[in-house]
Amino acid sequence: MRENLKATKSFTYAGRALKAGDAFVATSGDARVLRAVGRAVTYETAQAVPEVAKDVPILADTPDEVGTAGELTATAEAPVRKSQRAKKETAK
Repeated sequence: MRENLKATKSFTYAGRALKAGDAFVATSGDARVLRAVGRAVTYETAQAVPEVAKDVPILADTPDEVGTAGELTATAEAPVRKSQRAKKETAK
């Protein structure tokens, strides 16, 4: 099994020169020894959790234009969200 470690001091591991603060992967046996002699500490990476945005209904002038905030509509310029298109039209 392999473990994620972070170097606490400069040293060479597996032919790679590491500086203090560098992250690297080592076997569990090597990791145990490196932690014991103070050359490395366990480096935990946080699991990325995507933010989920809720679709919010957009109020429109006509029933055909009702959609959600996540919907894209294609225009001659570029894809624009309905809320942005409504802002552009009211500005004209």
